[in-house]
Amino acid sequence: MPDNLSTHRLHSSAFDRPEEIDPSDPKRIMFLSVEGANTERQYFGHLSKYIRSRGDFVFHVKILDRYRSDGRSAPKHVVDLIDEYLERIPKSYEGDVFAAIFDRDGGSGGRSKESIETCIADCDTKGYRIYLTNPCFEFWLLLHLCNVKTEYACKLAELLVNNRVSSKHTFVSNEVSIRANHAKGITEAKFRSTYLPQISQAMIYAESFSTKLEDILDNLGTNLSELFHELKF
Repeated sequence: MPDNLSTHRLHSSAFDRPEEIDPSDPKRIMFLSVEGANTERQYFGHLSKYIRSRGDFVFHVKILDRYRSDGRSAPKHVVDLIDEYLERIPKSYEGDVFAAIFDRDGGSGGRSKESIETCIADCDTKGYRIYLTNPCFEFWLLLHLCNVKTEYACKLAELLVNNRVSSKHTFVSNEVSIRANHAKGITEAKFRSTYLPQISQAMIYAESFSTKLEDILDNLGTNLSELFHELKF
């Protein structure tokens, strides 16, 4: 499908603002455009249900996810989803946050550093936030499950290269699957029992790795902790 024909990439509900308790004082919304058909979408989808259930949070999390049949997950298309949303919604409120979440995926995935840098520059120009993980989102999940710096001290290079080990898994996603005992997808029950209670731990363990965008480009790391700090974890 040509890049300029994007009207079917977003679910129609992506253009609805949540109902506000007090319409005269609308809550800010964090709009996340995520990469991947399952893992990221499910993790943040389950997170959004949890946040909406807590009355003291300023943010809703709303996922701008692509259709499964879309086949697009490159960082450029993650950014394109935000562009499309902003073209089609009647208005956004002051303080709404728009963020793109994607993987460095430079080893076995073959993404060039230059392509990621281009997306970072594009987001910076448009005022979008970027949450980047190297090598992949599953590295953020692994930080929930163990002290990666200690337990993988002799395998940090393998984590970064992240070679494919089967038709379903790369090295990192396979380690997550073994430790958390689930496939690529994350059920709501698994999120609540395994990941939600360990978000604060993951934020602490992430500090042992690169946390700035310019450093994450070449090294193991993630800046997703910035998102969770803002969500008051």
